[in-house]
Amino acid sequence: MSVQAKFYVAEVTRFGYGGGENATMGRRVKLQATSRKDESNRKFWQATPSGQIELSLSAEAGAGAGLWFEERIGKSVLLTFEDAPAE
Repeated sequence: MSVQAKFYVAEVTRFGYGGGENATMGRRVKLQATSRKDESNRKFWQATPSGQIELSLSAEAGAGAGLWFEERIGKSVLLTFEDAPAE
């Protein structure tokens, strides 16, 4: 079984880490649970709890994901929660 939730990309912030010449830029992504009460969001609004998710993406490994989130600021995204495979 899986559970699906609808969030929107509320904010993407760039930040530097490492300092000096070797500083790199990462991104911090904030997702907010959908709370807009329009017809297309009604079933998610009724089932999705309030809350937020915050992700920190590294410059190297997270560059593609960071751009993906930046292109979706203010837009809704779906998250699917399911059991991870056994290790």
